[in-house]
Amino acid sequence: PKAVLDRNAVAFSTGLAYMESRSERITLTNVGRVPVAWRFAPKMEDRSISKSWLRVEPDYGLLTPSASVEIVLTAKVDGFTARRVAAGVDTLDDILVLRLEHGRDHFVCVSATMLPTCFGMDLARLVRTHSPAAASRDEQEALRLDRVSHLGEAKAAQPLKLPKELWWLCNYLWVYDQLKVPYIFTQSHKLASPALIATVRRCLDHGHELVPDDDGGGGMAHAVAVVLLEFLNALPEPVVPFALFPRVDVDSVAMDTWSRRFLDQLPPLSHNVFVYVITFLREVSKSVSYNRVHAADLAAIFARCLMRPHEALERKRGGSSQNNIPFDLPQWITGEKKDGALLSVAEKVVLNFIQAERAFTF
Repeated sequence: PKAVLDRNAVAFSTGLAYMESRSERITLTNVGRVPVAWRFAPKMEDRSISKSWLRVEPDYGLLTPSASVEIVLTAKVDGFTARRVAAGVDTLDDILVLRLEHGRDHFVCVSATMLPTCFGMDLARLVRTHSPAAASRDEQEALRLDRVSHLGEAKAAQPLKLPKELWWLCNYLWVYDQLKVPYIFTQSHKLASPALIATVRRCLDHGHELVPDDDGGGGMAHAVAVVLLEFLNALPEPVVPFALFPRVDVDSVAMDTWSRRFLDQLPPLSHNVFVYVITFLREVSKSVSYNRVHAADLAAIFARCLMRPHEALERKRGGSSQNNIPFDLPQWITGEKKDGALLSVAEKVVLNFIQAERAFTF
């Protein structure tokens, strides 16, 4: 069997934007006299034929003599990949192994770069970065000089109290009275158009102003809600660090006393972000007569990104390559339903803070 590829190197030359797919094509042609069975095979000890950011379709087939097949390589940077690239532990490079049955292997080198983005950055880096992630050097310098003129050299260099991107998103919903949009957060992933979501991401990375849609249908509000959840989920570690995942039986303790102690244990930056998000969620829940979103609904949604109980359990099981933080499950969580138990704890804790009578400050 004999087959040839039209090219052995594929480059996504203009870069990959966060959560936006890009595709390139290669062609495999049977130049022999017998049918060729082909497939992409994992490399060495790998289990997958490619890294998680790259998809190959089709990944196997049979070619008759002189026949060709177009193979589509689709690249997409999700939260997992953005975290690893931002941390410098991975790159957007891969080598695909195309195996011919009873023939020789072909290798396809795939390369890409991730466009500058705030998604995947950790909290510490986000608050030290005063300019938008995708700002040019000239724009960064102009923003720095503007900060210095308003705050002075010393204050202008200080870290922010919380990520500006988080403030931009929440402030948009506050200022434009978008918290009353029906089913905000609960149905936003269904009601927001992919195009608007992509627009919000780009505005966030470039520092462009978010403007409400003209039709008043709430499409932009839902897109902002989706991106807010994406932003929190893309953090390398959740707002509540894994090592501080609540070890509490919510139904058997005095939550007011426990809540103060819990907040005191959080690192200052995590404390600021957690309190800010809870304060924001309180405002959303106050508009329940308009948006039909209850505090329990918000707790169920935000517990998953503020604490990531499922990822916490994976770290406990040793299933994460980043398992470098000691983590112990509460002793009373046992049995086969640990996933559900951890999620229940996270939801009850977040709900407790949303419904607490006293205000929290940072």
